[in-house]
Amino acid sequence: MPALFPLNCSCDVRHNMKKTNQVRSRTKKPASKPRNMVTYVAEPMPETGLVRLPTIVAFLKIAKSSWWLGVKQGRFPQPVKLGPRTTAWRAEDVRRLRETGANA
Repeated sequence: MPALFPLNCSCDVRHNMKKTNQVRSRTKKPASKPRNMVTYVAEPMPETGLVRLPTIVAFLKIAKSSWWLGVKQGRFPQPVKLGPRTTAWRAEDVRRLRETGANA
């Protein structure tokens, strides 16, 4: 019984099938969220006390990188270091920032 696709076959049937499968696999991929979009579900902003970055990002609707850039440039409040890898901000400062509209 002869093989379906002999090794020395000069026809392009096998290649067309391969190309068709590649095209189909590209078009069947489900749509996904962009990788750089991060959604935080944080607690409501307290009136006083210290808040961490996820709460601020959700409260002001700003990206983490934009927040850190604003802190570095002095447009946003400076953080309070609670430990070597723990940073927080005063809730009063963040609320004042939102009220004055300085987060643009």
